[in-house]
Amino acid sequence: MHILLAAAATLLIGVGYSFAVICQQPDKFWDWLNTLVGSGLSFFLAVLGGIYLFRLQNAATERSEREALRELLCAEFSDLIRILSDTSKMELTTQSGLTKSVLVAFVQPLVIEKSAVSGLFSRQESENLLHIARKIRMFSFKTEHMMSVIQARAEEQFIIHAADNVEQTRVGTIEGIRHVARQLGISINEHYPD
Repeated sequence: MHILLAAAATLLIGVGYSFAVICQQPDKFWDWLNTLVGSGLSFFLAVLGGIYLFRLQNAATERSEREALRELLCAEFSDLIRILSDTSKMELTTQSGLTKSVLVAFVQPLVIEKSAVSGLFSRQESENLLHIARKIRMFSFKTEHMMSVIQARAEEQFIIHAADNVEQTRVGTIEGIRHVARQLGISINEHYPD
């Protein structure tokens, strides 16, 4: 609203001054008109140049932020794969003597969620990042649930079901992380850095 008022005031002042020039010095009107058109063109070219430079700078900033997030995603994906692929699993023996190997780990998709909501990735990439973030959170939730079932000394079938559920989610999460990493062109380092 303020911009419209300023534009109307500028136009009104310009028209008023033009009438004053015509009335007081008619021979200078042509010079005044040339000055007005030249100033107007300069102003609009400056505005267009500013808009172009602003958009150029915005694009460069977005590229830089996207690249920084990709580096962080590479680190988080690599770390998650290493944690979820750990071979030191908990050996769970039920009352009937059945043994289950299950990984007990609690992980969080901090960078993945930040990347998904950043607006720097395509709709499909963001959707896949959110999907894998939910899987990671679900893995931690199912691990917590399994531990509470074990501590509550629940019936064997519930403990077995919870352990199998954790293991299936772990495998699915690893596959999901690898899929999203491939989609984003991110290479995963599955060995701990030296």
